[in-house]
Amino acid sequence: MSNFTGWTHDDVKAAQAKFTPQKKPKPKQKAQTESQIQSACVKWFRVKYPKLRLNLFSVPNGAMLAGDGKRRAMRWAILEREGAVAGASDLFLSVPSGDYCGFYIEMKRPGQKRTETQVAFQDAQQAVGYAVTVCTSMEAFTEVTSKYFNGETI
Repeated sequence: MSNFTGWTHDDVKAAQAKFTPQKKPKPKQKAQTESQIQSACVKWFRVKYPKLRLNLFSVPNGAMLAGDGKRRAMRWAILEREGAVAGASDLFLSVPSGDYCGFYIEMKRPGQKRTETQVAFQDAQQAVGYAVTVCTSMEAFTEVTSKYFNGETI
């Protein structure tokens, strides 16, 4: 004979829940940094296009300058005299394709916006025949790179 006489549907569900192993919640993944996204994109490119591996390179304008505010300002002044340009895109692909002379790629984390100097830099490059884009993921990078090499408008 059953000891469950008089149990309601809710009673049965509660008993089942009590003895059913609970799944552990998956830990939340941290959002990738811009550096992590860019590194993954460069790694993918160099595997996908090994003969062009030296044609995709970073422009380290975002590199951290050491020292206090005065020393950083002095170092940036030296870099500007050497040719550094504020707002330069993170990556440059020095391979012409279709109507473009080359390809400037600004990397951002999802939700980030370009600065005014980055917009001005990319506008200036686009005006003289370069492709420009902003990528917020490796998926976006692989898609736009494929379009670029297929001669599509970016």
